[in-house]
Amino acid sequence: MAKSYKKYPILKQEKVNKKHWNRGIRNLKIDYSLRGSQYKKIFPNYNTWQYRWTLEDAIETWNDSEYYQGTYTLESWIEYWKRLCYRK
Repeated sequence: MAKSYKKYPILKQEKVNKKHWNRGIRNLKIDYSLRGSQYKKIFPNYNTWQYRWTLEDAIETWNDSEYYQGTYTLESWIEYWKRLCYRK
């Protein structure tokens, strides 16, 4: 079976921090109770982000950071990049 790859390597955050989200909803000053998924209309998700992260940017990030150099080898860092951005 052939592997499929993304045309543009984009790094995305798809999950939200539910503890932070719930705390924000509980601290709102509203006069009514929320039922079911009504919280989605009150507190829209602006915390998700995405940006283009190329292989050259990933290698440059690895070279600039002493923490990543101590934790990852260059080959394992490239595999990490491929897992996040390149493979579907």
